[in-house]
Amino acid sequence: MTGQIPDAFIYKKKEYAIVGLDGGPLFSPADFGMDVRAPHTACWRGYVATYTCLDSKLILTHLSVSTTTPMKLNNKTPVEDAKHFGFVYEDLGLKFPFTGTIIIARDFINEMYVHMGFQSASSFRDVHELTFEKGVLLNEKDISQLMEKRRETLGKEPSKPPSPEELGGWIEDRFSLQIEKDAEENDQ
Repeated sequence: MTGQIPDAFIYKKKEYAIVGLDGGPLFSPADFGMDVRAPHTACWRGYVATYTCLDSKLILTHLSVSTTTPMKLNNKTPVEDAKHFGFVYEDLGLKFPFTGTIIIARDFINEMYVHMGFQSASSFRDVHELTFEKGVLLNEKDISQLMEKRRETLGKEPSKPPSPEELGGWIEDRFSLQIEKDAEENDQ
């Protein structure tokens, strides 16, 4: 298996990775009738999106997608990108009505890398929790210190399956961005 390319979030002029979600879902090409396929093992979903928050509104700004059914999105025609995904949408400006929490992170700790799925929030030094309702930002919270405490508790090594019997669940968790309800005790 391979570490997956996360969606990006531009926050206060810095690029973060989306490492957790509660609510949603976020954008999915299938919701717009696009048939997606994995372009390579680092992107089993078949697409990577970039979001930002403009005037407190969640906006999908960029989309790279591997599809055989490209179409206009928000009146934008995709540009072919045979080298990476197949098609790219730039400057989408698509307001997204997400309700829930998005965890974004940057400044990855290399020693925490897991060569499978998405990296956990505790594997980053700079972590923020953004809460939205119908696409409007309601709350921003810096949870970097919480992630530091989690690393101290869990250790500074990457997450590993606790036993062969629990391997299937561990793999499923690595490919999920769903935030655990008890984030203080559980690492995603």
